[in-house]
This record gives sequence, structure tokens and C-alpha cells, in this order.
Amino acid sequence: MSTDNPIASSWSWYKQHIPSPLASALLLGGLTYGAGRLAWGPVVETVRALGRPFVRKGNAKNTAALSEWDESMDELKNNSRAKNRVPLMAGAVMIAAGLMATYRPRERHYGLLDWDAPMVHITNDRHLYYKPQTKTAALNLTSPYTAPIDWNKPINQRMATGLFNNDPHLSDDPYVRNFGTSIINNAAISNHTRTPTLGNIFDSAVDKINKKLSFGGMLGTATQAVLANGASRLFASALDTMVGLSPGVRQGIVDAGTWAGTITSILN
Repeated sequence: MSTDNPIASSWSWYKQHIPSPLASALLLGGLTYGAGRLAWGPVVETVRALGRPFVRKGNAKNTAALSEWDESMDELKNNSRAKNRVPLMAGAVMIAAGLMATYRPRERHYGLLDWDAPMVHITNDRHLYYKPQTKTAALNLTSPYTAPIDWNKPINQRMATGLFNNDPHLSDDPYVRNFGTSIINNAAISNHTRTPTLGNIFDSAVDKINKKLSFGGMLGTATQAVLANGASRLFASALDTMVGLSPGVRQGIVDAGTWAGTITSILN
């Protein structure tokens, strides 16, 4: 990864190894489905926690409403069909979102089969001809191909590590807790700051996850790099989402086990 522009180098590498926007969308959908299956229990608990205030407010005179809500959530949590179908639907939504984000009507095959598809021009006689695009080495952060992550956004080191150290659901999983804090601390130390950017954290995650996969010795270099970059992007995105929430909502998600389930599925 280039030291002068690591994010640009990472994105360039990603486009070289993920053959097309279509493949990228399918990968995103697959990861969403897998994470949903793995974290089904915490997801339901989050729905339970977020829904209770609305149930209480809408049924002030019905004291049994909360009990009925909890019973319905218990049934949902133990429903094997829902455990499969809901993550499948979420995965399908993410595939659709990925395709919509990369849909480029003025390019061949709508830009879905090639990151650098040639432009399509329509002449007066309706014939099509193609003009190759100029490829650029630098990452365009406003590009529709990129996830909506502000790589320059500063992250408070103490708040970020607290998501791991203060989560009771991670107390029995020291590996994930220590792995997550080490990524953040390494980003802070390497850049001599207590507020590393999301880009710094992404680079740190790529480095550490790559080393973890190399240690296992079971994967080829290309596959290893794809997994490291994908997991690192998910890690940075999840962290960005959590630190952007209000303290009360953030704590509710932690208490429900959603944060622990999500981050465990990414780092394990």
C-alpha cells in the first residue's frame, strides 16, 4: 500500500481484484447475509430495545403490551425461517443498493460489468459507438463507486476503544476485544494523535488482518488481500456508525449485544 496515498492505493487494488461493480455488489450482499445470520440474536435484541419505547407510548393503558412485544420478539429470535429470510432480504437490498450506486447509464452495460467501462454515445441515426475513458490513479472520493465513508473524519481514540473495553458482551471474548482495540491504538500511535482518521484506522485494520490471515497460511495472497480489505472497510464503517450515534442510542445498541455480534462477525 502506498505510503503517500494509502486509501487511493487500496481502492486501486480493490478494483484490480474485484472484477466489476456487479461483483462488488454481490460481495456486499453476501457479507450482509452472513453477518445477519451470525448476529441474528443481537439484531432481534436491538429491535426489541428500540421498539419498547414506542410500544410503551402507544399503549399507555395496556400494561400487557410490553409483555406481548417481548413474547413476539422471543418468537422471532427462535424462528429459524426468519433467521434465514430476513438476512437474505437484507442481502438482496444491499445488492440492489450497490448496483444503484454504480449504475452509470452513459456507459456500456450501464457500467456494471467494468469499473472503467467505455462511454456510450448515441448519434442521430441511433447507432452506438464507444469511446474509452481515461483511467486515473488517484481515488476520487466523490465517486459513486465508493461507500459513503469520510476517510478524513477524526475518531476519538478513547471513545472508540471504549466500545470494546466497556462492552459486557465482549468480556468473554478477549480475542475480539483486544484485536479491535489494537487496530485503533495502532492507528493512533502510528500517526501520533489521539484522534486518528477513519483512513488511518482502515490502514491499521488492513495491516493487522493481513498479518492474521498470513499467520494461518491457508489462503493465497490475492484472496487474503481481498478479505483483509473487505473486513477492514466493514470495520471502519461499523465504527463510523457507532461513534456518530447519540450516547443513549449507542449504549442501547451495546447493551443489546448488536455491536459485539457485528464486530465479532467482522474480526473473527
